[in-house]
Amino acid sequence: MTYLSAVPAGLLLPALCMAAVPNQQGPNHEMGGIDPTRTSSGPRQIMEHLPSNLLSLTVHPQTPDPWVERLAVSVTRAGGQLHLTYVLEGRLSHLRIPSKEVSHLEDPLWEHTCLEVFIARPGEARYHEFNFSPSGAWAIQGFRGYREKVGSPLTVGPRIAVEVAGNRLVLDAEISLDSLSPAHGAAPLKLALAAVVEHQDGTKSYWALHHGVGQPDFHKPECFTLLLPEGGIGSRP
Repeated sequence: MTYLSAVPAGLLLPALCMAAVPNQQGPNHEMGGIDPTRTSSGPRQIMEHLPSNLLSLTVHPQTPDPWVERLAVSVTRAGGQLHLTYVLEGRLSHLRIPSKEVSHLEDPLWEHTCLEVFIARPGEARYHEFNFSPSGAWAIQGFRGYREKVGSPLTVGPRIAVEVAGNRLVLDAEISLDSLSPAHGAAPLKLALAAVVEHQDGTKSYWALHHGVGQPDFHKPECFTLLLPEGGIGSRP
């Protein structure tokens, strides 16, 4: 993996991802995909039209970060699609930001800088984890319960666009909820929002909308604090 040694103003990293992945269907998952005909705003539009409903992530108290000034996420839902916009601001030259690559499935992304979302349905132990890298790489993992892995239901990856300019990185991701199961597209959801930020010296900070007790662990049930009604914008209880 290569990294940006500096972040020139106006550098665009388009990473529209439609890469196919092998069938990794696990128990209790329905196969599905993302419609390749749908459209998405380009990277330049992302930076010019940041959403107003950004939710601020906080750094874990055990991993303070002197280089990140702000890390926030916008979450919206419409037409069976989950749309996330991550905004990272700070002294990016002190962070390991992966260079743009051909979009592909890569695991584990969480060992380096990546932006994450965990998706569950209220009342169910099952959930899915998505990781998005500034390189355009992505990963998904299904779980039947806390850290109990099962196969991924996806045959097509999420759609991603990335832009880096000055002290700001913006990553836009779109997920087909129907590809997780037929019920996900119409059901209310509970989300955990998180991020891993790697520094140039290899140390990392861990960010989340809500942290559980103890070591950083985004899989904990108490981290799923964002309630997302069908066709709505997320809200916290």
